[in-house]
Amino acid sequence: MQVSTQSAHKADLGISHSEHTFETANGPRTIVIDYGSRLASVDGEGLVLTSSAFSLLALLAQRAGKVCTRRMIWAYLHKEAPYRESKVNDVFICILRRELRRFGISCIETMYGRGYCFGTPYLPPCRARPIPTVTSVRGHQGALLSFQDLPTYKLAHWYPYQKANLVLIVNGGMITVEDAIRMYPGFSKEEFAEWSELYASGGLQALSA
Repeated sequence: MQVSTQSAHKADLGISHSEHTFETANGPRTIVIDYGSRLASVDGEGLVLTSSAFSLLALLAQRAGKVCTRRMIWAYLHKEAPYRESKVNDVFICILRRELRRFGISCIETMYGRGYCFGTPYLPPCRARPIPTVTSVRGHQGALLSFQDLPTYKLAHWYPYQKANLVLIVNGGMITVEDAIRMYPGFSKEEFAEWSELYASGGLQALSA
């Protein structure tokens, strides 16, 4: 869990360094990133990073709480090189995670289908609305679906039955489409509309196509 983030500025250089504190099993640990000297440390102990891994850490940290897409990372690390699907950036992510794990810090989250986020992802505040009166709906097999049947928010892949459950739960009034978008990073109204149409026209078989 991220506790705090602080940045120091210089008029001519922008951000000179930043500090990011995270709770770990052994108490709070603070990452200090010096952008001028291109060095990073945790509680005074230096991180062993390649030049590209440090550049990636700098990008993620300066956008703490926001998603850095794969295209954004590629453009930052590879400058003018045309974008291409590659695992090279994943290697740098692994280097960063491995170094930070030495201090018990786990602060780089994979946002499936989008990219990576440093620290706790920012979610827009939920508008206050009445507590839903609908607490269950009929599933595709006739059994009742409750809030416990909602898919976990960390999904690498949506199975047809999970898509159907979400469609039925939203269309049944248990949650709104906006609620679903906040719960599942990368999910959109357009995607929900497509799933709804497919389910209405052909059930699970259509969602499997």
